[in-house]
Amino acid sequence: MAGLPPANIWTEAWYNIGRVIIYYNCCPPPPPIPNMNGPTTVCEGGTYTYSVPTMPLAQSYNWTVPTGATVQSGQGTNTVTVQFGNTSGNICVNYTDTCTNSPDLCVPIQVDLKPSPSNAGPDQFICGAVGQLAGNIPGIGTGLWNVLFGGSTVSNPTQNNSMVNNLSVGPNTFEWEITNTPACPSSRDTVVLTRYAQPQADFVATTVCFGTPTVFVNTTNNNGANIASYEWDLNSDGIMDYFVPNFSHTFALPGIYNSCLTVTTTDGCKDTICKPVVVNPMPIADYTANNVCDGATMSFFNTSNILSGTIDVYDWQFGDGSSSNLVNPTHLYAGPGLYTVTLTVTSDSGCTSSITKTIQIYSNPTANFSAPNQCLYDAVNFFDQSVVGNATITGWNWNFGDNTTSNIQHPSHLYSFYNNYQVQLIVTSSQGCNDTIIKTVVVHPVPTANFTANNVCLGDPTNFVNLSTIPQGSFSEQWFFGDGSNTNTFNATHNYLQPGNFIPYLVITSDSGCKDTAFLNIEVWAIPEPQFSLNNTCENDTVIFTDLSQIVLGNIVGWTWDFGNGLPVSNQQNPYNFYYAPGGYTVILTTTSDKGCVKTLTKQIDIFPSPKVEFAYSDELVGCSPLCIDFFDQSTINPMYNSTLQHYLWNFGDEISSVEKNPTHCYSNRTPDKKIFSVDLTVKSNLGCKGYFIIKDLVDVYPQPTAEFTFDPFATTILNPEFRFTDHSWGHDSLSWNFGDGSTSSVQNPKHTYEDTGTFNVSLVVKNSYGCTDTVSYKIIVRPEFQFYIPNAFTPGGDGINDVFRGTGFGFDFSKPENYNMKIYDRWGELIFETNDYASGWNGMANGKKLKPDAFVYFITVIDTYGMEHEFRGTVTLVR
Repeated sequence: MAGLPPANIWTEAWYNIGRVIIYYNCCPPPPPIPNMNGPTTVCEGGTYTYSVPTMPLAQSYNWTVPTGATVQSGQGTNTVTVQFGNTSGNICVNYTDTCTNSPDLCVPIQVDLKPSPSNAGPDQFICGAVGQLAGNIPGIGTGLWNVLFGGSTVSNPTQNNSMVNNLSVGPNTFEWEITNTPACPSSRDTVVLTRYAQPQADFVATTVCFGTPTVFVNTTNNNGANIASYEWDLNSDGIMDYFVPNFSHTFALPGIYNSCLTVTTTDGCKDTICKPVVVNPMPIADYTANNVCDGATMSFFNTSNILSGTIDVYDWQFGDGSSSNLVNPTHLYAGPGLYTVTLTVTSDSGCTSSITKTIQIYSNPTANFSAPNQCLYDAVNFFDQSVVGNATITGWNWNFGDNTTSNIQHPSHLYSFYNNYQVQLIVTSSQGCNDTIIKTVVVHPVPTANFTANNVCLGDPTNFVNLSTIPQGSFSEQWFFGDGSNTNTFNATHNYLQPGNFIPYLVITSDSGCKDTAFLNIEVWAIPEPQFSLNNTCENDTVIFTDLSQIVLGNIVGWTWDFGNGLPVSNQQNPYNFYYAPGGYTVILTTTSDKGCVKTLTKQIDIFPSPKVEFAYSDELVGCSPLCIDFFDQSTINPMYNSTLQHYLWNFGDEISSVEKNPTHCYSNRTPDKKIFSVDLTVKSNLGCKGYFIIKDLVDVYPQPTAEFTFDPFATTILNPEFRFTDHSWGHDSLSWNFGDGSTSSVQNPKHTYEDTGTFNVSLVVKNSYGCTDTVSYKIIVRPEFQFYIPNAFTPGGDGINDVFRGTGFGFDFSKPENYNMKIYDRWGELIFETNDYASGWNGMANGKKLKPDAFVYFITVIDTYGMEHEFRGTVTLVR
């Protein structure tokens, strides 16, 4: 029944319930699909068509493909187009007829991977017949180089970076083909290697002697290319020296240089050639010759040299018409002067060098000098007068005829005896030439000057006695007294006008003009100049005389004082004296110097009256500190010299003073004992004279005690009104407390409890054994107690219970708005209510609206009865 359409079949049967008819729908299985058309090996990513025969009664076909593949078209028909991924697998198909599905027909499909994309690399431009390819390495498949154009050969066609030989001039095209399987097409890419023409570098260079330019000529074969640049490295140091085809170059040193030429075409192709270039060394002509004095033979010493090779020829030209071809010749010149000598040398390679020098034949010097005849003990000065042409005298050899010598140009020589001496001078020039001369020098005898003179006081004459002598001949004399005066007598007398040390001298001159001088130190003693001053000119006071005497030279060693008041004289330098009555007195001072010189001064002095000091005082001189006393001046003075009382200085004995005439002074005593004070008064006149008066132990001052205490606490409330008082007084024997509320105590450190609030003045009075007292007072405060309570919730429901939020307590006065402030903030920190009226409180409203239940922040400030500020912060919950 296969392949037949379905049929309805029924049967009839009898059961206990009666007759039953059963119908069956009969559906035979569809025949299988016999075969599938399409490739079984495909390439990754390729699209292929598959089909099956048309089956009878088939209504639709269902195709399944391998993983990664997709049915592009035809699903539901017997022909489909499939695009494959990279995974092999089965492609299956079945069909559905009017009854059921047919069996699957599956065909295995092999999916081959497609080869890697080909990349033949970049095009290249090559100078030469050999290149290298640069294809990519295949990840999938194998590569192969194909020559598409040109006559080149690939060394290894399957190697991605194979070398290429025999490239043709011009473009050469290559293909890099990557193949995996026959099912997949090859990937291909091409590259072009373009070969440029290669130049052949060459050049020629001349061989020269050092110093001559070498000529370089380019002979490069460009092989049809255009030469773009020439680069010359003449000494192989890597630094290019020239960039032109042809040039001349002078080398810095002789030698063989490896010179290189690199040529580059316009296509960038290069070639380099290096050749040796020879620069023959030049011979260096040189010689030495020592200049000689006139008449001496000059020797020439050849010092020529060459770096390599030999010097074969020498040619000497002596500058006076003579020549020589010897290596080291000698020559005698006809006279002194400068001569130009030239030496020319030639090397074995034909290179020539010359040197010219000037030599000198020195002139001989002419010796001469001058020297005056001189007196014994005076040096003879010799003056050289030698000369030489074209040179200088550099050496002098003197022989003074008394077995002494010198080698300076102009010597000075002191002879030890008078006589006639033969003096010889030999001079040598800077060029080493000599000459000699001898002359006579006469040395005369010298007289000996001598004299005596006496020291004197200023105003007395000084006597000079001549004691001079001479060994032969005669002499004359000249006196110089050291103060600008002189005379020419044999002996002399002189009066000096100023004191001091003088150096007179005597000059003796012989008949041959020789002189001698004698010096002598003498003294003209100064006269003292008496003078003095007084420290005081007041009666009944010590008058000290201060010596002010002076002397220009020397010292004053004696003083004689006559004070003019009938008292004995004094020999002290600075004596003192007393004048017991005012008036005028004559004082005489006589001074004597250490040389015995005397002078007297008479001087008139005035002695002024001194005050007579007295004072009186008030009656109360004994008492407790502070003790105040009035003082009254009662001093007088003699009116001589218009004297008056002018200045007062009181000292009260307690390191306190006053300059008032009639002062009042208060004494203080904080010590534990009685103190006694002396009082003195100094009075000064208009002429500076002073008087003094003192009363000892005049004032008795009893000590004053010091009251002091502390208390704790400083302030308190009525709940704990007890205070503790501590005595800190000193210098007392008894004390008394008054607590300011009518209570007292004599306990040293009492306690006291107050029964009411308020401010109380507490005083302490202390007393010592002398009956002296001191008092100290302090205020204390007993405040009412302060308490303030704040609820944490309220219920503004209008029932009269907890309808308003406020605090309550005691110890404050809210009748004053400044004593109370309340602020309410919502949870966002916004101020919603503020009042200074304690009675009103907050009713849970803001801006006329009832607020919903929530927590709010309050800030309350309260000032208590004593002005102290209290701050309260917290949260309150509004409940409805």
